[in-house]
Amino acid sequence: MLAIRLRTPARLPFPHTRDTIDELLNRIRGRKIRVEFEQVRRPEPKIDPSREQLWLLDETGAGWDSRTWARKLEESTDAGVKSIVLFVGGSHGVSPAVRKQARQTISLGHGTFPSWLACLVAAEQIYRADSILRGSPYHHG
Repeated sequence: MLAIRLRTPARLPFPHTRDTIDELLNRIRGRKIRVEFEQVRRPEPKIDPSREQLWLLDETGAGWDSRTWARKLEESTDAGVKSIVLFVGGSHGVSPAVRKQARQTISLGHGTFPSWLACLVAAEQIYRADSILRGSPYHHG
């Protein structure tokens, strides 16, 4: 089982944003992935590299389509990865040291998005990746 912690220091400005993120993550039914959403106070992720990988959502990253999300998550579980911290930086991004520490750096596209929206999109992509891995009809592409 791969444990993913979607983590951000971002403030969620709309009352139902957290509910929507939680709803998407609670819909994950596969046997390979478990996801939690965490709001943290520190602007930089604190991880234990011996136990978990850091994946960073950042405008400098590679663009992944939904099937790539599914493939990368499946490859991680097959390689024995137990824990991933998927970090969405705050309004000022993250330091170069954090970027250097990331095993994967992922972009959500050419636009710049507020952190709360990036968290929502990431939650949906993880849910969609799980549905692809399960062969669910949610993903039609």
